[in-house]
Amino acid sequence: MMLIAKYLWINGAIIFIVLGSVHLFYTFFTNKFYSRNTHVNAEMKSSHPILTQSTLILIYH
Repeated sequence: MMLIAKYLWINGAIIFIVLGSVHLFYTFFTNKFYSRNTHVNAEMKSSHPILTQSTLILIYH
């Protein structure tokens, strides 16, 4: 029974590792996440998000 649990755990982790690796590859080494509109790409590169006190990224206590 423990062997089955071990294999299921490993297979579940492999799925996340593969999907995460593909996401990182597409993000940094391809243009698959770019907009087809070049004006949108230029605007995204020239501006930044507005971070306020109500924007929650991480809260450390």
